[in-house]
Amino acid sequence: MRREVRVAAAAEIPPGASKRISLGATEVVVFNLGDRFVACRNECPHRLESLAGGPLQAGVVTCPGHGWRFDLGQNGACVEGESDVKLRMFPVRVVDGEVHVQP
Repeated sequence: MRREVRVAAAAEIPPGASKRISLGATEVVVFNLGDRFVACRNECPHRLESLAGGPLQAGVVTCPGHGWRFDLGQNGACVEGESDVKLRMFPVRVVDGEVHVQP
C-alpha cells in the first residue's frame, strides 16, 4: 500500500469548500462534497488552470478559467467540455477527523 499524507483536519474544509495542498511537486485540491471528501490534481486538463476555488455545485466543480465542468463524484469525468477528458483523482480517507490523501 502506498503512503498516505495527512492534509487537513476535516473541520478545516466545510461542505462545499476546497483546500489547496502541496504534496512535493504535485499540487492537489481537496473538496468537501458534504457526504465525503475527494482530491484531484489542482489543474484543469484543458489549459492547466487551477481548480482551487472553482465553483462547486452538487459534486461538480467548474474550472474558473474556461468553464469546463468535472463530476468529482464520478472519478473526475468531464461533463461540459471534452467528454473523454478526466481529472487525475487521488484516494482520500478520513481517519479520526483528519483528511488523508494518497499521492
